[in-house]
Amino acid sequence: MTPSKSKIYVLDTSVLVESPSFLSRFANSNNTVFLHPIVIGELRGLKNGVEQKNFNARDALKEIKSLSSRTSLLEGVRTDNGGIVKISNSQKWDHDLVGDWPLSVPDNKILALACALTESQREDKDKNEDGESNVILVTLDDEMIMKANTLNIRVEDVKDLKINLDQLYKGYRRGILLQESLEAIRSKQFFKRQDAPMDLREIDFWNNEFIIPKNNYDSIYRYKEDEFKHICIHPRKIFSLGPDENNLEQLLAWDLLCDNCVPIVLLIGEAGTGKTFLSLLAALAQLRCFPDCGYEKLYDKIMILTPMAPSQQDQYLGFLKGGKLEKIAPWVGSVFDNIKAIQKGAGAGLFANAYPEKNKKSSKGKSEDSDTGIDVNKLKEKISQYIEFENINYIRGRSISDCFIIVDEAQNFSRSEIKLIGTRVAEGSKIVFTGDPSQVSRWFLRENNNGLVGAVEALKNYPESGSVLLEKIRRSMVTKIFTEAF
Repeated sequence: MTPSKSKIYVLDTSVLVESPSFLSRFANSNNTVFLHPIVIGELRGLKNGVEQKNFNARDALKEIKSLSSRTSLLEGVRTDNGGIVKISNSQKWDHDLVGDWPLSVPDNKILALACALTESQREDKDKNEDGESNVILVTLDDEMIMKANTLNIRVEDVKDLKINLDQLYKGYRRGILLQESLEAIRSKQFFKRQDAPMDLREIDFWNNEFIIPKNNYDSIYRYKEDEFKHICIHPRKIFSLGPDENNLEQLLAWDLLCDNCVPIVLLIGEAGTGKTFLSLLAALAQLRCFPDCGYEKLYDKIMILTPMAPSQQDQYLGFLKGGKLEKIAPWVGSVFDNIKAIQKGAGAGLFANAYPEKNKKSSKGKSEDSDTGIDVNKLKEKISQYIEFENINYIRGRSISDCFIIVDEAQNFSRSEIKLIGTRVAEGSKIVFTGDPSQVSRWFLRENNNGLVGAVEALKNYPESGSVLLEKIRRSMVTKIFTEAF
């Protein structure tokens, strides 16, 4: 078999800011990576700060500096993976671009390098077996991709960053089992793969994937490490609250949330599908200081992590006064809304001291919710005793044990940030990621390349991880209308 030709990659800054490891990953197997000097300049501009992009910029600069210590990057430095990294000579490669794109714009300089290398290759007639150019621009910037296509520059996505949402792992599989297969497994709580009916044995399942027979919803099983376990679809209620018994996806999610052998749970769904509500309710049910409601008490505290960035930069409110809880409160309003919903549904016995005394007028400065009769200030004070709200920028170095961690709005975290959060989880803790990929609000993320969908695909075969796609909206008819209309 003829070996494939080596490739020439031109990396944009956005790729290294997403993950510094891409430098060594592309510079392998005799491939060459070109970096324009403007990339190093942009990395230097991003190195100061405490956000994940700042850490990644610093790591990328360290990697480039380490390579430059071996020999001149202008001549090319061979990496440990067998590839070559080069810094382009901007005076040699820059030239006028097609159209009105001035070279004073940094991105256009990177495009100029890719364009010049492509034209040089065409002159040498150096193409691969398919007739395509071996010069490839790698970027996550949609505008650069559009310009590159205009200039006939080959562009390649970072394949493991972009997910086809139509093929996103759902966490369950629907099918029709033969009647004799249903009869064979009907009374079994567990059975091994080797003992399974033939129509189940022939399918390759992911770990913690649910099997839903369309012809019998009472025989739902979850597959894990060559074993099938029967799932109860009538879980215990928590003060009359719990998953909707008519919503099968919520019942599957609840099974994962309450299984201490599955410390990683990912819940994806549109607005109003109950992701945060179920996660918070499951966390409370398993909290040691929470009233007994029939669930095993496993955790000392609940931690809530959520992205603290405005949906649009021009809507930024500036610095917020007050303590930590007051500063974070505007970003975790959904959590407080769900806690109040749980309080309202569970009754006064849940947080008795969060209610004002009967027949007494509220004291001055007391904030009372008119719908629930709850003293909001007392409720927040009570919440702060067992729920910790944290900012991702301040969890580095932490080891979080015996804690139920909920990462809300996880679609607004990058893959690097998801990794940072996940590596803080210590023994005895459980982490739940929730989010809606269609509601990404950070400019450098898209619905198909954010950390949430990346985690679903990356973790789907680990026995310690389980995912469920929630599709049925339970919040209100108004929410359903807006979800369908837009």
